[in-house]
Amino acid sequence: MKTLCILTAESILSGTARTGVGEVADSAANVMSDLYRVTVVCPDGDSVYIRMADNLSERVDGVRRCRLFGVDYVLIEQSRWPQRAAEIVGELGPDILHSFAPPNIWPEKCGWRVLTVEGPELPPASDVLIWDAVCSVSHAHAQELTAHYRTPIRGVTNGILTAAYAPERGLMIDAAYSADNLTGKAVCKRRLLRDYGIQGDPCVFLFMARLTPEKGVCEALEAVHMIRDAGGVTLFAGCGDPALEGRLASLTRDDGVIWATKWANPVQGVGLLAGADFLLNPSKYEPCGLTAMKAARFGTIPITTLAGGLRDNMDAEMAVIIQDGLPEAIDRAFALYRDKDALAGKRAAGMRRDFSWRTRRAGYLEVYEL
Repeated sequence: MKTLCILTAESILSGTARTGVGEVADSAANVMSDLYRVTVVCPDGDSVYIRMADNLSERVDGVRRCRLFGVDYVLIEQSRWPQRAAEIVGELGPDILHSFAPPNIWPEKCGWRVLTVEGPELPPASDVLIWDAVCSVSHAHAQELTAHYRTPIRGVTNGILTAAYAPERGLMIDAAYSADNLTGKAVCKRRLLRDYGIQGDPCVFLFMARLTPEKGVCEALEAVHMIRDAGGVTLFAGCGDPALEGRLASLTRDDGVIWATKWANPVQGVGLLAGADFLLNPSKYEPCGLTAMKAARFGTIPITTLAGGLRDNMDAEMAVIIQDGLPEAIDRAFALYRDKDALAGKRAAGMRRDFSWRTRRAGYLEVYEL
């Protein structure tokens, strides 16, 4: 069996990853473990995931190791990253190195070298194009990168671990539900309203992303009074740009705004996705769009642009597509909310869409075996 090493600069076992890169790296490791001997090399962290591994070793030379769900993890002290990462990968000497980390971390003692590039701060071409294969996390984003680097970039549209994001199984939520029976979603919404002290049964809009201009947070902040005046409430879950954090902190419940958390851990994040009615996703730049996929999986309808990878994953059957600005899209969302049959139909369409790695890992397998 060939060996595959996945390298990421995020502490993917910490449960506090700030972007989707760590989640994609961890997902890719899990879905490849039946075909390759997989090792993930990443910064160290401490969470429920780590504590699940009863074989966690003591730290030696800045490194501790464990095995979880068929994958070996090498966890490197933050202060020793990235030098120690390059050393470890060199020691492993894998047949395939797949890096989601900055492209200047690349030991020579490995076989085939694959780099996945995101953005929006793209690395220089001199660092990127020395790899054997360069990918992006969606076909649409790959087209954007091809124009940027003036060389073909392979698009591999990434997926989500549907076994974890599984409303049908009721994992991490108050009640199970499905596309055919949405009763449990109402239970999850009542839990969300109770948790955040929200009176009545307003339409709940969720913004769950980094507070950066690329994620459209400015547009979301400008829309909160419109949402309040129409009888809704907006929950924010995210942190980022200090100036944008300041703008958000200045808003109160009188504005119809609750800053639910600066970053949702996996359990809290799932509860928010299950309980909300709509996801505000006015992204200007989006390599893949994992949060929109997860929201749809939980019957929370994305109000979204089709930036980057969102073009590969979202459409009007399952989402409210932003065409003439966010306010106009929110108007359509409220109209949909009042039409209970149409609302249930759009929720069900998103829940039935197959975002699983089962249908999407073939792209990486093709790249690995070039």
